[in-house]
Amino acid sequence: MKLICSRCDRTEPSCDAYKCKHCGYILEVTYGDLESFKPHLGADMWCFAGVLPFGDVSPVSLGEGMTPLVSVPKLRQDWHHDNVYVKNECLNPTGSFKDRALSVCVTAARECGKEGIVVASSGNGAASAAAYAARAGMKAAVLVPETTPDAKVTQARMCGADVTKISGDFTNCYRHAIEMAETGYYNVTTTFLNPYTMEGYKTIGFEIYLQLGQVPDWIVLPVGAGPILGGVYKAFSELEQMGIAKGIPRLVAVQAENCGPIASAFQAGEAVKTPDRTSPTIASALADPLCGYEEDGDYTIYCIRKSGGTALTLDESEILESAKLLAAREGIYAEPGGAVGVLAARKLIEEGVIKPTEKVVLVATGHGLKFDYSGYLK
Repeated sequence: MKLICSRCDRTEPSCDAYKCKHCGYILEVTYGDLESFKPHLGADMWCFAGVLPFGDVSPVSLGEGMTPLVSVPKLRQDWHHDNVYVKNECLNPTGSFKDRALSVCVTAARECGKEGIVVASSGNGAASAAAYAARAGMKAAVLVPETTPDAKVTQARMCGADVTKISGDFTNCYRHAIEMAETGYYNVTTTFLNPYTMEGYKTIGFEIYLQLGQVPDWIVLPVGAGPILGGVYKAFSELEQMGIAKGIPRLVAVQAENCGPIASAFQAGEAVKTPDRTSPTIASALADPLCGYEEDGDYTIYCIRKSGGTALTLDESEILESAKLLAAREGIYAEPGGAVGVLAARKLIEEGVIKPTEKVVLVATGHGLKFDYSGYLK
């Protein structure tokens, strides 16, 4: 295993490395002998230990991964499309896909001899980091925006984390976490900052391929900074290198209209820019303006374009409708940011972008119990 800069190809040590120390760009984990690894479905995501960081040690695990890939017959009927599936990440131990990243990152923290971790989060990462730190017997410092839903903050505090609410948006939390990491904490913030984040998320791609039995045509993903999309792209790239699968699904990034710097830049054909302004969104899990680390968004766009995919935004009413549809039609209860793939996929099907014969996987990323819907129901 090596950490290599995705821009200048410099190698960094496996511990205490975040972005490349030479050019400041994103680090990727590489493995020496992918051809000899044959992935299979197991009890949890650590069945892929041979292509995960620190996979030769006992991981910090709560049984994350191996979430169900389910058909959605009512949505299929509504959309006149027979090939739609949902990968239900809501069923991870703390209720979100973040558990995959935090299992790997906290394992790395322990193996690197760290006594504590710090995470900047819009909520789900906070709850997950706190749980995995508790599992590892480590201290956890959690920094969240002051608007973070109480359910997510409570979850982190119940796991013993030291939670601090920071004024402003996620970017302020991100900066404070970097400062705390300079005092000895290991930064497990789940942007592209920690190179092991994407490694946890790539297991979503491995599972989709093995559960479906083939490479899907499309995978639709809720996106904040984008490492979930980068991880899924990496999974199918590695499956190709293993000689197991051919081709990469077209990847769709879905963001909130009120805070969608990646989708906006993709649609404009430009590099990601810090938004002049953002507005609050009920999809708080996706509300990342990328201020000061715009290259994360550029890397996500690179993966979208390489896959032949696209990016789009939903307004607030569409985000709520998306979550309601998923729950009312299929019984899958997801938070607003976790369900945005539903309406995004419907739009692409109606526009003819996604063809009737193409297999589509929507990834639902966070459980509905993490959000108070009571004020939005009539």
